[in-house]
Amino acid sequence: MDVKEYNVKVAQAKQNHPWEYARFEVVADLLCAVLDKTSRSSLNIVDVGCGDAFFLHRLSERFVSCNFFAVDTAFTPDTIAAFEEKYKGTSIKFYHNLAEFDNNYNKITTKLQQNYNKITTKLQQNYNKITTKLQQNYNKITTKL
Repeated sequence: MDVKEYNVKVAQAKQNHPWEYARFEVVADLLCAVLDKTSRSSLNIVDVGCGDAFFLHRLSERFVSCNFFAVDTAFTPDTIAAFEEKYKGTSIKFYHNLAEFDNNYNKITTKLQQNYNKITTKLQQNYNKITTKLQQNYNKITTKL
């Protein structure tokens, strides 16, 4: 549902259009085919022009280990706050535009890369220490023989 449509005050509960449910099933089937071939936790899904985030919410229920990003230029700070509250407990992150999303995504991926580099460096150092120690022990043993 379009954010402007979502923000219209009505007496009855709002319902999404039937085509939104049909579109969800098609995309979910396509994602299942992709996710069967990749690690589900490594997939980031971005919906640009996401409206009320109904679609991403449904996806987040089905693909719980994926990361979801909702981008819509119609979002206001109040709309984002309302959706963050509505979809609390999901992995959906909300952004007003692609620049906001890109900036935050780059910060996240840079931090992940830094952490990865630290971990791999530490592993390499530990590996080197262990192999050096093993070589020393081996040399001691073979010398005594």
